[in-house]
Amino acid sequence: MPFIYNKAKGETIYDTAGATRATHTQSLTVPNDWEGDKVEVYLGMVSEDGKEVADSIYLGEVTLTPA
Repeated sequence: MPFIYNKAKGETIYDTAGATRATHTQSLTVPNDWEGDKVEVYLGMVSEDGKEVADSIYLGEVTLTPA
């Protein structure tokens, strides 16, 4: 479950139905008005049956740039 927090705007973007480990990639669409903002990125993992949940990990701060 990827999680992006925009502290300046007090908003979050996340996907509770994220990709599986086998996929090796995950994309999230952020609002256009976040361009140039610094955001905090986290990753959480949940088993397919939802019974096991790992602690989330902090992946770092990034500045969003146009694709």
